[in-house]
Amino acid sequence: MYEKGLVRAVGVSNYGPKQLLKIYDYLKSRGVPLSSAQVQFSLLSYGNDQMEIKEICDTLGITLIAYSPLGLGMLTGKYTPSNLPSGPRGLLFRQILPKLDPLVSTLKKLLKRGARLHHR
Repeated sequence: MYEKGLVRAVGVSNYGPKQLLKIYDYLKSRGVPLSSAQVQFSLLSYGNDQMEIKEICDTLGITLIAYSPLGLGMLTGKYTPSNLPSGPRGLLFRQILPKLDPLVSTLKKLLKRGARLHHR
C-alpha cells in the first residue's frame, strides 16, 4: 500500500521491543519508513518494556504514541469498588481498584493542590 502511494505512513500497535526492531528492519529493507508505535503507557503500565520501546523509538526516529494514559480510567477517580463500569472492564477493575486506592487518593490530593495553586 505504501509503495502504491495509498498510505503515507506505517505504524504499529502493541509491539514489544523485539517485535518493534524486527518490523523496523523489515520495513526498512523494503524502503518503507516506520512512522509510529502505539503502546499502553501509564502509571499502571510503566515498566522495562515501555522504557525500552521509548528508547528504540527515540533512537530510530519513530513517534511513540501512548494510549490509555489514565490506566483504562482507573486513575481518574471516577471508579471505585462500589462504582464499577459494566462488562469485562468492570470485572478487571473489581480485582485491581482496591489495590490502587492509595495511589488514586494521592493523585486526587495532588490535583486539588495543583488546582488551588492555579487559581491563586
